[in-house]
Amino acid sequence: MHLDNSTSWIVVAGLSMAFLIGCASTPRIDGTSAHAFDTSYAKLLDSLTPEERLQLALAQLVVLVPTGCVAGAASGSVITAATGAPEADIRPCREQLHAMSYKDIMDKAYP
Repeated sequence: MHLDNSTSWIVVAGLSMAFLIGCASTPRIDGTSAHAFDTSYAKLLDSLTPEERLQLALAQLVVLVPTGCVAGAASGSVITAATGAPEADIRPCREQLHAMSYKDIMDKAYP
């Protein structure tokens, strides 16, 4: 089967749009500024199940603690109150997390 130029162009354009829509739907962390990080990280978390959020928190520690960028956050959370352990503040690590998705972080933590 042979397609003419206009039909080929329509097929290529349709496939390209489908690819871009698929890529755009994967939340990624924007580490270009503190505000961009907070906004994009909130969107990433909102896209995850509670189990995935826990997996992400652990994977982030695996990836980021060796870099030295993780700070302890003073928090009045239930976890901190129950364990005495402060929550990790990953905001100083925004550059290391830039452009990463949930899958990217998981893959880096658990190759």
